[in-house]
Amino acid sequence: MSVEAERKHYGELHGDSPALYAILQYAFPQQLDLLALAYHVAWHNGGQSEAPIVRAEGVSFNPRPARIVSLLLSDGYEKSPLTLCAAFLSYASCPSKAAIPSHLESAWELAQMALINNSSPPLTEAGCRIKLCREIDSLRHLHMTNLGEHQRLAVAQASAAIAEEIIKGANAQRLASIYRQILARRLP
Repeated sequence: MSVEAERKHYGELHGDSPALYAILQYAFPQQLDLLALAYHVAWHNGGQSEAPIVRAEGVSFNPRPARIVSLLLSDGYEKSPLTLCAAFLSYASCPSKAAIPSHLESAWELAQMALINNSSPPLTEAGCRIKLCREIDSLRHLHMTNLGEHQRLAVAQASAAIAEEIIKGANAQRLASIYRQILARRLP
């Protein structure tokens, strides 16, 4: 087994997702500590969950919050550290703002707006982009779940039912194109 396959995740961005860390270090050197803190808070508050994705023991992978931020950077062309922090924090299951460090409160509020209601689009453009990236990630990994074929189809159909409103609000054509391509492979 390679060292990479043996690597475990501990909630530290530089170790859990070294490639993303390097990109953020280059693109946002002044905000790197804040971005790493947002990842750390998300990880230690539920962000480490990959459910319903099933992975073999010891398999190396990029954690879900890091995948979303990577997608926002590479295909959403995101330039806002606040939005990137919010994307990390969208995976934190903190019961209240009190559990969030004060310098991440505005990012946590943006994350909450992105998730305000799973059946309707978020209220902000950034929230729509975060939600769209979460949908892309879920559909990309749908084949790796323990869900049956009918359940996977239901997940894809539920995603499709809200996607067009999210896409309109996201103002991100590349992300919309990726989403539609993946959805086309998941729906009959």
